[in-house]
Amino acid sequence: MDVHQNTQKQARVVKYQKIRLAAVSITEIGTKRPEWEIILFRPLLLYVSKGYNFFMNKNELIMEIIDLINSGKSVVIVGATDGGKSWFIKNEVVPALEENNLKVCYIEECLVDCTFSDGYDVIIADEFETFIDKDFLEKRHPDEVPYYPESYIKQVEDCHKSIEDVKVPIIFVVTRNEEEEIHNLANILDRVDFGQKVKTFIFERSRD
Repeated sequence: MDVHQNTQKQARVVKYQKIRLAAVSITEIGTKRPEWEIILFRPLLLYVSKGYNFFMNKNELIMEIIDLINSGKSVVIVGATDGGKSWFIKNEVVPALEENNLKVCYIEECLVDCTFSDGYDVIIADEFETFIDKDFLEKRHPDEVPYYPESYIKQVEDCHKSIEDVKVPIIFVVTRNEEEEIHNLANILDRVDFGQKVKTFIFERSRD
């Protein structure tokens, strides 16, 4: 299905690898042109880039990540606490990268310890933090002052300094827990705090 040319507002049901998909017309963020949102009920993974929203299954996401890494591009995975992000990265993405002859350095808690050696093809920074959406979060939580304590800000800045000069692609794993905060970050995050370009993906579990 060509999601960029089909402007019909009528939903149609298709079959894909025995998983039911539904294509529902939506309006692309920031334009007047209608686009298509493909809803995959299990597993539920949402790719967000430049206002285009597409749901894809995990195998499609893994292949997309591998293609990006092989092209020298970095990736952000954002989702809720205990939503399965880290499990997916460690048990699905890392083996797939290694099967493609990519040497992986997995940093489990990059805010605690962001040290690594040279010689890797890709770095995975789990529990990464960004301040790109800091103003948005502070406005949503006016009673939490300060929203980020100074000690935490320093911890994050130290982490950023440790990896800002990395020359290989990085997979950043970021936590946001409210749906509005997850989607806001996904839609604005095309560069991390130190300027590195990224593609952002929302990771969600099936809700059915």
